Amino acid sequence: MNQRRIMVVAVSIGLVLIALAMGAVAVIASGGPLPVRSIGPYAIVPEKAAADMLNNRGTISNFQVVQRQRWPGGQLVVYNYTVQPPGQPLRREFGFALVEMRAGWSVFDAQLFRQASPPATISYAVIERNGQTIIYGAVANPDMVSVLIRTHQGTQQQVSVANNGFALVVPGSQSVQEIQGLQRNGQSLEQHTTP
Repeated sequence: MNQRRIMVVAVSIGLVLIALAMGAVAVIASGGPLPVRSIGPYAIVPEKAAADMLNNRGTISNFQVVQRQRWPGGQLVVYNYTVQPPGQPLRREFGFALVEMRAGWSVFDAQLFRQASPPATISYAVIERNGQTIIYGAVANPDMVSVLIRTHQGTQQQVSVANNGFALVVPGSQSVQEIQGLQRNGQSLEQHTTP
């Protein structure tokens, strides 16, 4: 009798854990809203890990995920948010975090950059990690719907703008030769070239 009771309790606990895991996977797959909880120091979804890391550095608001992509051992999360350092005006900042699954999602690398000064409307950064190159940035012009990226190594790819930002992960070490901001009809609105 006791053995049966122990088996029923073990199966019940297992089903609850599976349901919780499936719920977390559903939130990740749907790109749903950020959960409000972490389990100890570990976040349930990668976006929460990035937001927690930023909140530990100071007060932020309006956190948005721009792009989320698979990364070896985890995920790349590109985000933007609003911050107001003491004695300074509000500003919008973009950044990325590489997160990996441990007991939950946890940030192991992150970097920020500030938007370009007008009249430029495209800000971007290029980072190399784990044998891959991350090209990510922000777009201030609402008419730009995509960004065309060309590298000196021959990669050419057009990426969509989402939440005023973009991200591209390419294999190997690559450097940006040209970035163009395109409107819906494909016309270039802005171009940045690096020799």
